[in-house]
Amino acid sequence: MVGRWVIGTINTRRFWLGFRVRLRRFLRALRRTRAGARNQPPSASVIRFPHWNSRFRAWMKEHMDWRGKLTVGLTAAFTVLILVPSMTALAVHRPDTDLARAWLHADDAQVQVRVYDMAAGRVHSVALNDYLVGVLAAEMSPKDSMQALEAAAVAARTYVVHAMTRSDSSADATFAAQHGADITTSASLDLPWWSMAEQEERYGADMGVNTVRLQHAVLDTDGMIVTANQQPILAFTFEQSVGRTRDGSQRFGKSLPYLPSVPCPDDTDTPHPPIPLSEDRLASALQIPKASLQLSSLQVVGRDAEGYVKSVQYKNRSWTGDAFAAAVGLPSANFTFTVQGQRLMVTCRGTGNGIGMSLHEARAMAAKGKSWAEILAYFYPGTKIEADDPYVAHLRSATTGAAAAG
Repeated sequence: MVGRWVIGTINTRRFWLGFRVRLRRFLRALRRTRAGARNQPPSASVIRFPHWNSRFRAWMKEHMDWRGKLTVGLTAAFTVLILVPSMTALAVHRPDTDLARAWLHADDAQVQVRVYDMAAGRVHSVALNDYLVGVLAAEMSPKDSMQALEAAAVAARTYVVHAMTRSDSSADATFAAQHGADITTSASLDLPWWSMAEQEERYGADMGVNTVRLQHAVLDTDGMIVTANQQPILAFTFEQSVGRTRDGSQRFGKSLPYLPSVPCPDDTDTPHPPIPLSEDRLASALQIPKASLQLSSLQVVGRDAEGYVKSVQYKNRSWTGDAFAAAVGLPSANFTFTVQGQRLMVTCRGTGNGIGMSLHEARAMAAKGKSWAEILAYFYPGTKIEADDPYVAHLRSATTGAAAAG
């Protein structure tokens, strides 16, 4: 809201300054025309001024003192220099007002998401559209193509709606559900998310412009999600693959035909710089006493077709590749490591879990002219785009009712 007000104020000031420049130019041209008229014969084609001008001046001279003339002059100056430009600017910037109104009355705005803040250890209630802006801020650049931003917005909305409507038993409850929330702020558990304070810190003076662009991506796809078999899908996204996405069915051990392995020709398989992991860091992250830690006992057990680690074993303990990568802070589970003295040297490829939509490839597809719907259809084949009303209508009604009661 503040950002849009600032933008409107800046643009109004620019309009006012530009108007004054154009007015001065017009008055100079008018004076030159009148001066030329005095030196032209009567037959010349010059501007003729009506008699009311001289009559009005004569009337003012006869009936007004200096105070009346001053009042008329100030009123005219105020009208020309301030009132007219301001009214024109308000008309020009009416869309900003319309955007703010649409944002407050969007379908997404009527749904509250319970977000577990990993750093603060507490649950925040956030409007779905505001939450999605935080996800886009963390995942994307506001300068990305609008089609890529919209594809990311629909995928994120789908992921959240799936999380809000799942009915797991207490034994299968997610980390967020165990803390009374729908979603967490952890990128390894759910979706990356920046709070408003984090966005202000990252964007600085560009906060207003960037927020408006992200809001447009969310608003233009308001309430739209990806479904399969009349249910919201697990719409995973990640930053960049190693040339292909991972097969979700293999990763989760159940049939997920909408998460196949698809080519990502614009993603690169270039490895990240080597990452050193000290004994202290490993002992703390894996909860192994440092005194008994033996780096040579860490072993990779199996890889999938794209090279992502299935499991890491240490004596009688084991972690999935994704859990190990998240615990020690690796960019992906596609890694190899060697023991060098008292540390592991790890080489990683790709960024993220590798399942679902590669955001890097989505940007490339948008740059080639693909729409957000075509991008989603490529990464989640066999799915449909539909409104989320059947899945969140009860939540929207509850939110609206609570607001009315308050």
